[in-house]
Amino acid sequence: MAGPIRARPSLWLTLAYALGLFAIESPWLFVPALALAAWLGRWRGALAAATFLAGWSVAFKIPSLILNEREFFQGSVVVETVSRPSAGREWVVARASWGRLLLALPKGSLVAPGDRLEGLGVVEPLNEAEQGAWCKRGVVGRWKPRGSLRWIRTGSEAVRSAIAVRRAFLDFTSRALGLGLAESVDALLFNVRGELSKEFQRDLRLTGTVHIVSASGLHAAVVAFAVLGLTALLPVPRAAQLALAALALAGYALAAGLQAPIVRSVALVLGLQSAYLWRREPDAVAVTSLTALAFLIAEPWLAWDLGFQLSFATVMGLAMFGGRWPTGDTLRERARASVVSLGRASVVASAVSAPLVAYHFGQVPLMSVASNLLIAFSVGPVVVGSLAAASVAGIFPEVAAAAMRLVVAPMTEWLVGIVDWLGAWEAAAPRVPEFGAGWLLVAYASMLALWREDPKPWDSNPE
Repeated sequence: MAGPIRARPSLWLTLAYALGLFAIESPWLFVPALALAAWLGRWRGALAAATFLAGWSVAFKIPSLILNEREFFQGSVVVETVSRPSAGREWVVARASWGRLLLALPKGSLVAPGDRLEGLGVVEPLNEAEQGAWCKRGVVGRWKPRGSLRWIRTGSEAVRSAIAVRRAFLDFTSRALGLGLAESVDALLFNVRGELSKEFQRDLRLTGTVHIVSASGLHAAVVAFAVLGLTALLPVPRAAQLALAALALAGYALAAGLQAPIVRSVALVLGLQSAYLWRREPDAVAVTSLTALAFLIAEPWLAWDLGFQLSFATVMGLAMFGGRWPTGDTLRERARASVVSLGRASVVASAVSAPLVAYHFGQVPLMSVASNLLIAFSVGPVVVGSLAAASVAGIFPEVAAAAMRLVVAPMTEWLVGIVDWLGAWEAAAPRVPEFGAGWLLVAYASMLALWREDPKPWDSNPE
């Protein structure tokens, strides 16, 4: 363990910075931070200690103001985020002169970061669930406008165009699959859970599959590997293959309306694939940790975001323990190796996400390995099939409709059916007593201690 960790500055710097951020709430984290610095040695330890202190000082600047009573508000706000659809509404974060607010807009409202809106209404305190999700981002309350809002200034036209692309994609999937399946596809591809039923979201937690609707590098990797696998069958230079994969990932980000989780996922996969340009083997652990560190520096509140935690923990776990890329001399040997690799990846993803799921939801999904194995083969066809069909729908509408009907629809129905079926066995996800975040540190430190570097990373591409 010692060699691989010490040889990757991005890994231990990310650990030190994250510990510094969390130390604002748990001062005892100074102890493991000092232990990490001592273990790393003289110059590495000094750099890790400085990074820890940097995270700690940044955490002091994270807003913690929350409104405690209703207030009347009249004025203008500036939209800061891409809208997130929910049941009958579109949610954005908007900045007023005195703080950030959650703003609910009518369904279908086309807003983009930089738009300035003016109106009047009431600002209400966040509920308990919203406080956990939003207060670290500086959101102090929820604004309910009275009457319509007036656009004073329009913001980013590039993002607005991306949102229009996303709306076109959603219209296409709704026509091709029906509203119910389209909502499941939207959640799977783009981390949009607001329109999923509470029962289905509960089933995702009970079956340990909540990570499939937490956009991660895995989703973007499915798109990249599909393009690379297809172009590998053609006489296309490797650099051109990577360029086509990058274009596909850009299309994926556009179809998502440039939502932040998808942009992070695309950045992660592009970082992995760019290793070829430097004539180096992709190092998933180093790239994943470097990407996480970059985003934590840019947006420190992400350290408390469950989607971010699940995303990078799962990808990091697969990078460390996922094994090698399936190989073999015959088709039968490759198929067998693929099944073994899939099983291993399911066990790893379940084990890595289990502590976070238990901490946030108070349950341990014992069926997670089985459920992940049963749905794993359906994720790729849903992600790649729906994006590919939408991209050719304007030119070959019949082909696109057939692909959605024959490939995407049955795979989505299978995935939803498995989650619903296994989610009905609530006893398979026993509740656990509430525990402190220190036990999370113990769990993931133990996983790090078990890591032994593989000579060929799990995410190495086939020749």
